[in-house]
Amino acid sequence: MNKILCNQLNDEFITLAYVHIDPVAKVISYSTAGHPPLLLFQHKTMQVKEFRCPGVPIGISTESVFSMEETEIEQGDRLVIYTDGITEASDNHGMLYGSKQLISCLEEHSSETLENLCHSINESVIAWQDSRRKKDPEDDMTVIVLDIL
Repeated sequence: MNKILCNQLNDEFITLAYVHIDPVAKVISYSTAGHPPLLLFQHKTMQVKEFRCPGVPIGISTESVFSMEETEIEQGDRLVIYTDGITEASDNHGMLYGSKQLISCLEEHSSETLENLCHSINESVIAWQDSRRKKDPEDDMTVIVLDIL
């Protein structure tokens, strides 16, 4: 896919996260291409771990190599995939929301339903942006949360 897109993106690029969940083996296989790290809220420890593979975005170089990694999951864990528009949202002073703020929000709202957790993340980012919230976001803000059953 990368080799094909390198010649079609007109000096642009695409970040990508690929995730395969094996519910029987309780393993997540993943690869990232310049994408923010995947976050796994571990129910057992009530903490968030970050996972990413080294690599550049799709479309940068036809010679890029992308690797796959694996991590174990347990029932009750939550996988969070998000775009950089979440962590790169800035306040009135140019300070970024950042991954620490996102992880803190995930831990604080860990007992909420998936829908409410996504809403809490969105509200936290909007509050961080303060007066800028009346404007359109500078970048897309997407968050996907999956419960491991």
